[in-house]
Amino acid sequence: MRLAHGDTRAHAPASGVDSAADEAVPPVGHAPAVAARDPDGIAPVPHPAHGLHLLLTLSGCDRAILDDEARLRELTGRAARATGAQVLQVMGQRFVPAGVTVLALLAESHASLHTYPEAGTAFWDCFTCGDSCRPERGIAVLVETLRPARYERMVVERA
Repeated sequence: MRLAHGDTRAHAPASGVDSAADEAVPPVGHAPAVAARDPDGIAPVPHPAHGLHLLLTLSGCDRAILDDEARLRELTGRAARATGAQVLQVMGQRFVPAGVTVLALLAESHASLHTYPEAGTAFWDCFTCGDSCRPERGIAVLVETLRPARYERMVVERA
């Protein structure tokens, strides 16, 4: 499901898996990268300057998982790979007294997970450039592990 800029949808997963995450999202309507030219018209631009940006708020999550840096690093890598992205590096930091931030550097851009165990909340941000990745595909991976009572997502087309 692709949402227009600013639209949000709330979800309460019935079985821990978001069926909408598997829906096909048509490519953003831009010319292929091979046809793109730089502003001077001299050389082909290697990648079109557009992509999809997924913002996800997961509420009512398992609090113990939200404070487990090693598990969240692994989860971030799996969720990012599920989008079709190439994960270059994953790094994380646990904070005192609680909370973890994990960043995944992608060949296509980035993904990040920020947790607030005391509130049972996590924020996921995934931006992928071009047409080859679908950020929504990572939702099912996150929901399966974090087991939120509810989540809200927003997908923004960036051009």
